Amino acid sequence: MSFPLPLDPAAYAQTILSAASQNDWETHAISPVGSWQRPWFRHYASNSTDAPCLYISTGIHGDEPAGPYAALELVRHPEIFRHFNVILFPLLNPSGFAAGTRENAAGVDLNRDYNHPRTDEILGHIVALRSLGQIDLSICLHEDWETKGVYLYELNRTSHAAIGRKILAAMSSHIPIEQATVIEESTAENGLIVREIGELLSSRPHWAEAFYLIQHHTALGYTLETPSKAASLEARVAAQLAAVEVAADFLRQQRPLAPSAPKAAPSQ
Repeated sequence: MSFPLPLDPAAYAQTILSAASQNDWETHAISPVGSWQRPWFRHYASNSTDAPCLYISTGIHGDEPAGPYAALELVRHPEIFRHFNVILFPLLNPSGFAAGTRENAAGVDLNRDYNHPRTDEILGHIVALRSLGQIDLSICLHEDWETKGVYLYELNRTSHAAIGRKILAAMSSHIPIEQATVIEESTAENGLIVREIGELLSSRPHWAEAFYLIQHHTALGYTLETPSKAASLEARVAAQLAAVEVAADFLRQQRPLAPSAPKAAPSQ
């Protein structure tokens, strides 16, 4: 596997589009930002019309290359997703990658723009999301330059046992688990941060993508973090791929997931 740095968003888009065409992915596009392409992809289970659906997104911060490169490897290996459907958004912030910054070219952190969106990037993403319907499990791939190990955030409305620990165990085969007990002002226990959803949504005026997804599209969501300064890019990509494989195994073993209790339909 070759992972050129810095990640060139134009070259990356062409590479992943080519890989998708060779591996039976259905190709779509979010509205472009300037001259930047923002492709996204779907892959369908061959054995069922009502198969569970996994959502994966990444590339929302332009200084976090492991996620887009993991997404490229996933597109190249659709056999990972047999027996269920997949939605993949690999490059939400191309102008950030072009500049090498967390934010987009206008200096906005796109992962804080999902409650009252104002950027073209997130307005376009939400238009695409509204066409998707219910998602059984969402995964957002991220990186953290301040930590030394892997960790994740878990949002769970289902009655199913969560799989955060299994995901962390798989990631720890490549990078140790972060041992800090407070991460980004949240309490962490051996790399796992579990958030109370109602309080989270009401107390945060600037929503991350994961908040929007748990409110509108899914009952179970994970945000995965790899340490961008403390581990090699190859190890970070491998850790994220290992995490997705755990999620894939989980969906293969479950019927489509549903919330543990009804929630009011949100206005969009």
